[in-house]
Amino acid sequence: MMSRNETCYGDLQFPFPLSYSMEKESKIFILHREENSIQEVVKEANGEVTTASIESAISSLEGSYDYNIENNQLTLTEREYGEQRVFDKK
Repeated sequence: MMSRNETCYGDLQFPFPLSYSMEKESKIFILHREENSIQEVVKEANGEVTTASIESAISSLEGSYDYNIENNQLTLTEREYGEQRVFDKK
């Protein structure tokens, strides 16, 4: 399963150059960088963001996570350092 995300940067909202894949059997969620679309995002944001700021945001999210879904809540646990990100379904 692959998808492209939309995210906010300050007050701006724009397509984010990340895609993901899931390995359901091993419960692993992987975020991937989309190299070719970074310049597109910068251009669409009309100079409100820079290539460096987009790359910084991507590098903070990119990687593989163990995931758990429980009671409309998704928990991603970074596989190397154990940092957790929790998302609630609205």
